[in-house]
This record gives sequence, C-alpha cells and structure tokens, in this order.
Amino acid sequence: MKLNQCHLVMSVVAACFLVSSSPGEEITAPQEPVALLKQISQEIEKLPESPTGLAENLSALQESVEQLESGLLEARQSEATAHARMASWTGAILARELKKVHASSRLIEITEKTGRTEEVARYRERHQRLLDTIADTTAHYESIIRHLGSLDSGLVDAGFKQYQQYLIGKELASQLGLHRVVRSQFEQYRNSRKVDLPAWQEELLSR
Repeated sequence: MKLNQCHLVMSVVAACFLVSSSPGEEITAPQEPVALLKQISQEIEKLPESPTGLAENLSALQESVEQLESGLLEARQSEATAHARMASWTGAILARELKKVHASSRLIEITEKTGRTEEVARYRERHQRLLDTIADTTAHYESIIRHLGSLDSGLVDAGFKQYQQYLIGKELASQLGLHRVVRSQFEQYRNSRKVDLPAWQEELLSR
C-alpha cells in the first residue's frame, strides 16, 4: 500500500524526535534542522517502498533549510555588529556629556558671585538638562550592554573587532580609546553579569 507523501514525511519527522540510540533509550531533545533532515533521509532509505520524487523533494527541502540557517546566521552577525557599534557610539556620547558637567557647575558658581540672578537661573536650568541627558544616555548604554550580553559571544567579539579596525583605519585615536573602554566594560559585564555605572562613568570620563 502506498502512503501519502506528506503523511510519510511527517511520520518520519515525528519518529526522528524519538530516535533510540540503543534499545529502550530515547532521545527526546529536538535536533538541528539540517541534521534532522539527514536523519529523515536515512529513515526513508530503510523503507521498503519510497514514493516517487520524495528523495528529490527532501533534498530540495534540506537545501532550503541550509539557506535559511545561513540567512539567520547573517542576521545574528549583523545584529551583534550593530549593537557593538551602538555601544561604542553611546559610550562616546556619554563621555562627551560627562566632560561638560564640571564646566557647567563652574559657570554657575562664577555667575552667582556676580549677583545676576536671571543668568544663574538660566545656567541652572541648562545644567539640569545636561544631567537629565546623562541619566538617559547612561540608561541607554546599560540597556545596550545588557543586550550584547544576550547575544552570541563570538559574534559580539567579532563586531567589536570590526568596528575597532574601522576606527584604526580612519585614525580616530580619541574614539578608538573610548571604544576600548566600552569593550572592556562589556567584558566586565559578560564575566560578572553585574553593572557598575558610577565606575564606568568615571572610566569614560578619564579618557
């Protein structure tokens, strides 16, 4: 009796999720798609009768899955690279804004001595906006670092290295120094899963 092609493939797929490596021992963990398809091919070869064209269809399906996996890997690489760059940019912005705090505070002190209250109020308002910007940028920076920690380590390292090479090629020494600090801070987080924002701000400020 000939089986419907679709039913046969589905039956073999289901069987491959419960393949025994030895009698009485079941493997219940899902396998990688390509490996699973190869196993399906092996199971089909054991069948006494195989529907016409099934092997060809299965081969085409395996090729499609391989292309899909390749596309997914490329997408993961792009995501890791983009977030590594984003961390570097945000770290540079944070460092720039932190460097403004001392000058802003000093300006308020000097203006207060002149008795020009309107100017003092204006400078205080500007100073508060600066502090708000630093708080928002710091929160964004932390979010990026945490997200990088959820991605594939090898892809993230490659992303940081790629952007570092770009900065070297452009001879952006100052930004390159900040980039290395950002990468170091990410590695601290990856190893400890802890965030030390005050210490990180100090490190960025000292660059």
